[in-house]
Amino acid sequence: MNNNLVVALSVGQSKIGAGAIDYQGNLVCLLDEIATPQDTSARYAAVAQQILAVIHEVGLPNVSYVGISYPELVPPPPRVVANLEILPTTADPIHDAIAVLVSKALDSTIKIELMHDAAAAALGEVSPKGTLPGCQNCIFIVWGTGVASGIISGGKLYWHDPIIHMMTGEAGLQVIRTATGAFAYSPLAHIPELGPSELRFDRWLRGPEIAQRFREEIRIDGRGPALLELANKSPEEIDLIDINRVARENDPLAIQLIESAGQEMGQALAPFIAYWFVERKMAFAKTIIIGSGVAKLGDGLNRAGQGILISAIRRAIEDTLSSLGVYGYNTSNVILSEIGYEREFYAFI
Repeated sequence: MNNNLVVALSVGQSKIGAGAIDYQGNLVCLLDEIATPQDTSARYAAVAQQILAVIHEVGLPNVSYVGISYPELVPPPPRVVANLEILPTTADPIHDAIAVLVSKALDSTIKIELMHDAAAAALGEVSPKGTLPGCQNCIFIVWGTGVASGIISGGKLYWHDPIIHMMTGEAGLQVIRTATGAFAYSPLAHIPELGPSELRFDRWLRGPEIAQRFREEIRIDGRGPALLELANKSPEEIDLIDINRVARENDPLAIQLIESAGQEMGQALAPFIAYWFVERKMAFAKTIIIGSGVAKLGDGLNRAGQGILISAIRRAIEDTLSSLGVYGYNTSNVILSEIGYEREFYAFI
């Protein structure tokens, strides 16, 4: 037995990626992505099916264990956590449900680790194959079908905070878009109650919501017909990939839409940064990596030597921090990820 491979899965809200990776971070097997079932039991079954498919490809004797990145606030394995005292002593029910399915199908048990997807992404981004290899302190913002955050402090996952408690995922739940359209951060020990005109960061800036707002803007903007002609799509069919493609053809409305998404991301991040950078003086707040599907908007499009999306994010952070009386934050340390969902695989090696 070699036991030199990890079967790794990235379970997202819309897709499941699965493969095998060696301990040097090389992908040795990568399956085609499948759609994520929305029913809980069906999702567990799909995850187990993909695990078994990878094992079939690489051979069970070569597998050390299984690592699963999952879109729920599941407790991480102790080996990656900075503050171990807060971890539960029993396995998460999701872990147990998947483990039972896999064990029955294999007629054998195999070690399985489960992590919240933002936690795995953050760890992967500071791994030797990540965007910032060896970085000891940073925040990773998942910007895709949903919005969440993972935090690295002192080289390990900062999972628990004595003031707000559970850390991973809190950005999407505790940054609020208020009735005025401004964003506020509510660092509470519980998820804050919302007023009738308020929306969570996770809701307002998730990919499907942005795509819907883009469609509405295209319908009412005088430049909309030209964009639709370039895309060869109806307003109802336009998605973020189409906006990206048309923007590369220098369509001004598509470029404006991408910059508007970046501006809102920057405005949403600013109060979050103000709390951790100024009030709490936490080193991890100085460096932010933004990644996942929506963060690919504007790929290949530059202005004055910088990508249009990251430029819009940085400008909005700087302007919003100034309005909050916060100065001296270096926005050049806010960057876009250079890798895809395989970042979550790297967390397990």
